[in-house]
Amino acid sequence: MAIEANNKNSGILSSHADGQLVRFVIQESEVHPSEINGKLLVHPCPVSALAWTPNGYFCGGADRKIVIYGKNGREIQRFDYSKQKEKDFTIAKVSPSGQSVVIGSFNCLRVFNWSNRKGQWEESSVKIIQNLYTITALGWKGDGSKICCGTLLGGVELFDCSLKKQIFKNRFEITHVGLSQAIIKDLSDGRRMVLKSLYGYEIDDIKILGDSRLGSRS
Repeated sequence: MAIEANNKNSGILSSHADGQLVRFVIQESEVHPSEINGKLLVHPCPVSALAWTPNGYFCGGADRKIVIYGKNGREIQRFDYSKQKEKDFTIAKVSPSGQSVVIGSFNCLRVFNWSNRKGQWEESSVKIIQNLYTITALGWKGDGSKICCGTLLGGVELFDCSLKKQIFKNRFEITHVGLSQAIIKDLSDGRRMVLKSLYGYEIDDIKILGDSRLGSRS
């Protein structure tokens, strides 16, 4: 049904027609004694939208529910859209930072962000695109600022996934691509740098001192 790698490319997670999720970590040194290497769990329906993040496994399918499981296979969060005008979830993709997940269905993209302060996933926004039809493929830009989606009818769409943008001193463009990551672009020469919290803390404010000194507060 679906197969995904972790952000270190050291393990794979696969979903099967009977609802099983199987995890295999190639580097045995990264497997914690409490973690299962093999059959992890059985989801209520086949998982077509699958994402492996540092903070859980996203699973979605024909039941129109998004369930997030922990490393031991236990459910930690659930988002239920079965009573809404929602179609089957068909594809999921985690951002390069691992802090955001986009899930596609029919005419719809749902965005989820990890809140380090609350220790849980939060739904950020819903993008409804009429006549887009079923989304079959998703791919993030390397810096996490944009996402591209392919559809059942052959359409290809590109979306800006930044949380917010701001211009500082008419010279620097600051783009927040996640709660703990931002891209700073020097408008004078086009140079860019990525500012990221190594511990996953949320970036509240960014200050630029002088022409080249960068400072942040998180």
